[in-house]
Amino acid sequence: MDSTQKLVEKLIERRMKNTGESQAVATANVLAAFGKLKRSEPNAPLG
Repeated sequence: MDSTQKLVEKLIERRMKNTGESQAVATANVLAAFGKLKRSEPNAPLG
């Protein structure tokens, strides 16, 4: 398991604990946030 995957799992666990969201909803929200970050990076490749 790479460091990014570990980070995502920790963020999902924390979000579930703090918001009471289900794992599916928390996962979707965390991955959406990562997608927004990736798109906002000026030198990130599109894809």
